[in-house]
Amino acid sequence: MTMDEEITICPICHHNLDNSGKYEDHMNDVEIDCNYCGKYTLHGWQIKNRFPTKNNENHPDEELSIIIRQHYEQDNKRVIITENNLDELRKSIYIPNNPIELIDKIMQYINNKVKYIHETINIPFSDSPLLFLKNQEELQKMLKFLSQLKYINYRKYEDGFKCSLRLGGWEYLLKLKSKSDSKQVFVAMRISDDMELKNLYDNAISPAIIDTGFTPCRIDMKEHNEKICDKIIAEIKKSNFMVADFTGQSCNVYYEAGFAMGLGKTVIFCCKKDEVENLKFDTRQYNHILWDNIEGLKKALIDRISATIKK
Repeated sequence: MTMDEEITICPICHHNLDNSGKYEDHMNDVEIDCNYCGKYTLHGWQIKNRFPTKNNENHPDEELSIIIRQHYEQDNKRVIITENNLDELRKSIYIPNNPIELIDKIMQYINNKVKYIHETINIPFSDSPLLFLKNQEELQKMLKFLSQLKYINYRKYEDGFKCSLRLGGWEYLLKLKSKSDSKQVFVAMRISDDMELKNLYDNAISPAIIDTGFTPCRIDMKEHNEKICDKIIAEIKKSNFMVADFTGQSCNVYYEAGFAMGLGKTVIFCCKKDEVENLKFDTRQYNHILWDNIEGLKKALIDRISATIKK
């Protein structure tokens, strides 16, 4: 069945499926092409019933829309959604929830589109999920914020916003480029003789970082003559991003993760699954990789780094 007059909205984000969209019902599968979510398939009658296309009185699932779009852009193939994989899919992408990280994402997006100094680019409303934003209202708020910082000029048009970089924006992008050029990854974790934590680093964290094209840095493994606090701060500043494992609830890990976030660096949060209730309130809100075995953590880290870190 092709899209008809009754089926006009995406069942995930509830935006209209216009002439460039698609809805095809193959009984057990529904294929949808949405400008906001990307291309995805609802596989199985249970998931189809969860996201109806007719008489849908549910609220739009804007976070799921972001996750689907991120996977579609990353892999360039249709995202398959089933009743069995829905929960894992929701956990698979870290959605930034602080303005520093969102600024980085938007400025990188603009940088990828701008070809010359005074060029004006289009940011369609439909790219809101691509920028980790739930809707066009959030997009407008972030663009207004960037304008107040004197990074951009922008104005609204029918289907989105027109945007151009100001001098402050070009300066910001130069700093962003020097930060993202680093291949070093700072690892914050409890330093202990515990064999499980040793295996955690040797067989999961370190190889996951190396397999994704980066170099791990753990401060107790580097030779230096400086004060340890000064060396930690210097190495965090030099790093592209941080992997922080909170297993054991070390105060140092909380401090180092907070310092990295204050610098605008991405922090990938990890914790052993049976310790999740011990996480402090400050970090519990973030999307942690919860692990119960070494191999599972390695795979999850590779997936998270590949999905969220630009090489």
